Amino acid sequence: LGVPIAVAVANTMRITTQERAIEALRVPLLPITADIMVIPLVEGLDAERLEVAIEAILSTVVAQGTEHVLIDVSGIRTYDPHLIRMLTMTMQALNLSGAEGTLIGLHPLLIEGLMTMGVDFKEIRIARDLPSVLRTLGIKL
Repeated sequence: LGVPIAVAVANTMRITTQERAIEALRVPLLPITADIMVIPLVEGLDAERLEVAIEAILSTVVAQGTEHVLIDVSGIRTYDPHLIRMLTMTMQALNLSGAEGTLIGLHPLLIEGLMTMGVDFKEIRIARDLPSVLRTLGIKL
């Protein structure tokens, strides 16, 4: 009886790992140059999918030595406290990993949420849109 249970547990763990890998692929990590990556986030990311995406972002940044991570949140137009906490933690984690994170395209509701939650804007780089931050980084369009 012990062997079938062990096999079932092992299979469940493999399936869970594969499901998380598939979910991570649903958030594109788009390299612009060897050291600049853009990540567009869209409406409807649930907590689990957002956590998987953040794990994928951080592991990719560390593995590839990415210096600048541009997280485009222009597709998010709602106030979600969990999302705001996760974005703030992601920006801090990027900083700890040696990368510089920038939030792009903040909608007024997201700005209001960041302010309501007391996020320190000194620690978070913000840009109006992708072309402006790329110009700042010396990328010609």
